[in-house]
Amino acid sequence: MSKTAYLALENGKIFTGKSFGKAGKVTGELVFNTGMVGYLELLSDISYSDKIVVQTFPLIGNYGVISEDLRNTITPVGYIVKHWCQDPSNFRNEGNIDAFLLSHGVVGLCDIDTRALTKIIRDNGSMRVMITDVEPTSSDFAELKQPLPKGPLVPHAVAETKKHTVPGAKYHIAVFDMGDGKEITRKINEYGADVTLFHPYSEVHEVLEMKPDGVVITDGASNPCDLACAVGKAVEFIKSGTPILAIGLSHQTFALAAGGTIQKTKYGHNGGQAVRDTSTGRTYITRQSHQYIVDNWDDMDADVSFMNINDGTCEGFRYRNAPVLTTQFTPDIVSGEHGTGFVFDRFIQLIEKSKTGKGE
Repeated sequence: MSKTAYLALENGKIFTGKSFGKAGKVTGELVFNTGMVGYLELLSDISYSDKIVVQTFPLIGNYGVISEDLRNTITPVGYIVKHWCQDPSNFRNEGNIDAFLLSHGVVGLCDIDTRALTKIIRDNGSMRVMITDVEPTSSDFAELKQPLPKGPLVPHAVAETKKHTVPGAKYHIAVFDMGDGKEITRKINEYGADVTLFHPYSEVHEVLEMKPDGVVITDGASNPCDLACAVGKAVEFIKSGTPILAIGLSHQTFALAAGGTIQKTKYGHNGGQAVRDTSTGRTYITRQSHQYIVDNWDDMDADVSFMNINDGTCEGFRYRNAPVLTTQFTPDIVSGEHGTGFVFDRFIQLIEKSKTGKGE
């Protein structure tokens, strides 16, 4: 039988529910995700490192646990749902989400009004919260007033340079891994490209000495304004003239490198976001999980390639005088007519133009 557990919010509110996954106490910044599916991808999304995530969709876990769908290691420290499915149905299912969270040490909370909790975040902005299996005390609320300790700038990153090869490779792509390199590497291999995966603390000259046809800089989990080193490396990559695809966090560091500014949003973009391709006018539903946006791009030597339909924020650039593409969202790994996998096609086109010397 599930034990009573509590959610204490920085503003003094308390929700009472039931424990699932690992029982215990954990503190973190609360963010919400609006996705109806994709909970496995969420739980292994580098952008949720050290966060507590609440799902707005009321039933989570109905298709179970499928290890093949995990993007990286498990990143949130806490997970909140209204209901979790005890009897998932899927021919690929390997277990239920309760046992999965327990095995990965993630503290879970269920049987609370997740919609009401999400409204609090939408009205007040993201805040610190605590999940605990004992009734919160005044000392717990005092703890929530303290700033969170800073973790590593690039958590859960690869430990060493690795090469992933495919037979008859046409291209050699360097992936500068800010934390989300596993999934991107798999996609690029599908394009018939050898991939060399670089640690985020690698030097730019180490990457360029391999003479790659192109470089992908992946998404990560940090505040871009804390990544002066990454911004400096972005400047070097831009000057190199090598075709670049920068995703998520790296879209933001490349914006800073080109003279843009960054701001933290009230409650972030998490879950499905409608994004318009400015070159075609077509709209796509994209997967997003970030708290920061590019705020000012007027002085950048770049054109906006994607815009968020909901709030008009920038979702991608195409640089005018360098072969650089950026996207705030993660392009779809599975190609399809209605998805955003075409971003990789555009990157390959940049590479082809660079190899033939035809330019734009």
